[in-house]
This record gives sequence, C-alpha cells and structure tokens, in this order.
Amino acid sequence: MPLEDSITELLREAADLAPDTPGELLADGGERRGRRRVARRRAGIVAGGVAVLAVAGLVAVQLRPGDDRVAPSSRQTTASPGPSSALATLVPLLPPGRTSERSGPDPVTGQGPAARLVFDDGHGATLLQLSTATVGLPLGDDTDGTQCPDPFMMPTEDCTRTVRPDGAILVVDRAAPFSTDPAKEWSAVYTRVDGRQVRLDEYNSRTPAGPATRADPALSAEQLTAVVTSSSWDGLIGAARPVTAPTTGTPAPKAPRPADVLATADRLLPAGVQHDNGTTPQTTAGEGHLTVTAAGRSSVLVITVDPQLDRGAGDPRGAFEGSVRAGQQLTRAVNGGSSVITSTTPVTTSSGAPASLWMVEAMLPDGTGVTIDETDGSNGYDIQPGPPVLTIDQLTALATDPGWQQH
Repeated sequence: MPLEDSITELLREAADLAPDTPGELLADGGERRGRRRVARRRAGIVAGGVAVLAVAGLVAVQLRPGDDRVAPSSRQTTASPGPSSALATLVPLLPPGRTSERSGPDPVTGQGPAARLVFDDGHGATLLQLSTATVGLPLGDDTDGTQCPDPFMMPTEDCTRTVRPDGAILVVDRAAPFSTDPAKEWSAVYTRVDGRQVRLDEYNSRTPAGPATRADPALSAEQLTAVVTSSSWDGLIGAARPVTAPTTGTPAPKAPRPADVLATADRLLPAGVQHDNGTTPQTTAGEGHLTVTAAGRSSVLVITVDPQLDRGAGDPRGAFEGSVRAGQQLTRAVNGGSSVITSTTPVTTSSGAPASLWMVEAMLPDGTGVTIDETDGSNGYDIQPGPPVLTIDQLTALATDPGWQQH
C-alpha cells in the first residue's frame, strides 16, 4: 500500500476509534458518525504518523457539542436483539449477489443493532455498513441525519432530502471522492417521526480507504432507499419518546444555534480581518464555520461551542487539562481563569505542498468549551499551502473571549 494510502487509512481508523468524552455516551450515535465522517475527510490530507494523534484529538473535540439526545427509555428495543439480528435483517433486503466478511459489530452506546459486510453483484466488491439508532423528538432542522451535508465542509456529487407525507425524512447522499482518494461513499438515512433511524453506507471498495474495486458502489439510490425504509427494521429498533425537560434539577444547557455561533464570531474577530459565513445553511448545533481573509490569504475557521464542557466528569477542569496529548501545549489565559490547549500540526496538501492545521481548545471560567481549528483555503476540506491567517495568539484571544460564556 502506498505511503499516502496507509496514512489515510491510519487517520480514518483514528477518527473512527477516537474515544468518547465524558457526557457524550448518551449522545445520538448518528451525530457522532456524521462528525467523524467530516473529520475523516478533512484528515485525509495529513502526512506523518504523529498527526494521527492530533486528528484523533480533533475528532474527540468535535464530538462534544449538540443536544440531539435520546430519551433514556428509548434505548430499549422491542425484543432486545443481539448485533447479529441486523445482519439477518439486512441480507434478505439486498439485490442478488454474494456476501462475505459478515459481522455484527457491537453498536455504539445510544445506537441499535449494526451490521457490516462485503457485497458483490458480480461487478466488484462493495462494503456495506448499516447502523440503527433512535434520535430525540420532536424532529427538528438540526436533528442529525435529516439534512444533506454542508458542501462547504464536504465535497458532494449529489444529495436529495425528501420529507414524506407522514413526516419521515429520507436523505440520500453521494459524497464526492476527497482529493486523489478513489474511494466513493454513498449513503441513505431514513428517520421516522417516532425517532427510529436507519442508515446504510456503501463504498466502491472493501474498506473505507480503498483501493477502489469498481467505479461506483453497487446499490443504486433506489436500492439504498428500499433497504433503509423497509418495515423489517421495526422489530429491531425501539421508538423514541419525546425529550422533555427534567422535573427536578437544572436543565442541561443547550448548544447554541450555528447562527448564534457565527454572530458571536463576527463581533470578536480582529479588526481588519474580512470574513464570509457562506450561503449554505449551517444546521449543526454548537458549530459554525466561516472564511477569514487578510493580506490576500484566506483560511477556514471551524468553531465549536459546548455550553457545559465535560459535563459527565467529577472534576471537569481537571479532566480538560488532563486531556493534553503529545505535541500540544496547556496554558492558562490571563482573562479570568480559562484553560487553553493549543497545537500546530504540519500537514500536506493534495499536491504535496506543506501546510498547517492550527487548533485551540479552551475551557472558560463558567465551563463553556470553545474549540477553533484553522486551515488555509476557501472551504473546509481542500487545505492550501502556507500558514493560516490568524495566529495562535489571535485564535486563543478569540476562543477565550467572555462573549462565548452562557449568561
């Protein structure tokens, strides 16, 4: 396997295996999967084994925000099936062909049964990965899996979003290959009004990293749709209950809307720096992205805000400061008690030129978490050579500004 391909594979594995932070174990598994998918594609350009740890850290940070939670009682399935039940259900729904390398991996906490296999219709192998979950009710614009990916953050050949007469939402996406990576990923996500969600991902290869075994994945959009919308899944996934505020105690703070994240960033950016929030809708709770321009260069900022960082830890600040990894620096800001972790990671563009991934993670005095990662370029996946527009000191000042705190 060429060095570039092996590094890409290692990075993707790091993204998939990044540990959940405290408090995220109750998060919707689909949300985590979607974030990892973006991280994998952004990580595909990183060169050097040391970068694996940096990217794994980036993924873990990006998993923290979001309040699309599953009601606790919704995690019980109607028949408490084992992982193999998903395989037994999936195979009869496929078109004629051979299957191999079957497995029923243990589902991520908060998800239902899952399945993985290689399907061959006689024209080459296709990896199929199926996952099930329940999402919080009522469904909203930021419910994970119910929107097409933001083309600013991920290249997409085609994506359709259909709201059915009963309110169920079907999203069928054909992601464009990233850079020189020949592997293609197509997916279908079906979210019912009762919170049951079925997702099927397919690749034109035996692994997500390739090499390609055929021009396109085996299942068409119509066949993907037929699988995820089948009533066969009803007995494997328990319907969710509406998420309601607790009757006692203080409700957990909600992650800010993307528009609020961007509005705060607009106010706090250094003078003289132009910025563009783009025209595509941003729907991920607690996250916003924008392009900043100065001195003829442009960089992308991805800002993630968690209103209560490490909410599951007994000592949240200790847990945050203890998460420092190799190549990172921990400091304490002078503006009243913020803890800050910074890193600058060398990366390589698709053309082989040197570039940088800069990241600042901050825990503010009130427990709010702010993470900003910056790369040169005009979108979230095609990194360009040269140092980013904002310095680490400027990113730190932006991330630790009291304007992010929940009042």
